[in-house]
Amino acid sequence: NRDGAPKKLRRSFDELGNNVAIAMKMAMMGQTQNKDQSTTGESELQGKKVVFTWDEDKSEYKKAFDPVLDKDGLLKDLEEDMDLRVLLPKEEVKEGASWDIEDVKLLASVLAPGGNLSIVPKEMGSEDMSMGMPGMGSMGDWLRGALEGTAKATFTGLREVDGAKMAVIKIEAKISVSKDMTDIVQDAMKKAKLPPEAGEMTIDHMDVDYKLEAEGTLVWDIAGGHAHSFDMSGPSHVNMDMAMKISPGGQKMSIEYGMELSGTTGLKIEVKEGFGDALPVSEGSFDR
Repeated sequence: NRDGAPKKLRRSFDELGNNVAIAMKMAMMGQTQNKDQSTTGESELQGKKVVFTWDEDKSEYKKAFDPVLDKDGLLKDLEEDMDLRVLLPKEEVKEGASWDIEDVKLLASVLAPGGNLSIVPKEMGSEDMSMGMPGMGSMGDWLRGALEGTAKATFTGLREVDGAKMAVIKIEAKISVSKDMTDIVQDAMKKAKLPPEAGEMTIDHMDVDYKLEAEGTLVWDIAGGHAHSFDMSGPSHVNMDMAMKISPGGQKMSIEYGMELSGTTGLKIEVKEGFGDALPVSEGSFDR
């Protein structure tokens, strides 16, 4: 282990994908239309294995497929930490102690575990192109390098689960993101399977503002040295502004629209099994 983190890790992406369902009301040319959309996503990473090897000189992980594949673009924004280690204290803490998560940008590994998993829409029809969402990017895309705010953690005590000692950590976070997603969405649309009748499509601009205020609980397996479970939820708000050009059926169209969404963002993680070295812990205190 390297300060509580692995020097080498092999990750198997057995199953990857997503399902997105959106109901919207749109005002166009003085008329209001209701539109329901759903898309299914897939990833070229599915069924592949990636090895993360710590490079001491560069202080970063080297990433490679096992067996070797000539698809380095899929590796670029993958992240090793899916154990939520950013939430842990840097030194031993007593029960009831709190600490600030100083580098809030690292919370991207919590809200979007694994980084960019290269999930893109399987297919989108020309009507979908003209009526709404040509692709908003993933949560990882939104958060990468743009996360701001504050986050606080509190060690609330020890718990025994199935005979194993667990540390319970309470998390409170207020975060926001303002990001230009134009290049990311344009690239995603190039990879999406569009029907011929959709014609050409270009994204002029796409800006996303995202806010989240959430509370959560991390249950950490002390002997195993990994997360046992994590759940977090809270109110969230999204503002999106977009302009695009499309040419369905040979007709050129320019579309601008804004979207405002509010609701609850929730994240739940359960670790079925994990491996790690036993870490020191004393009753009533927790050391990562």
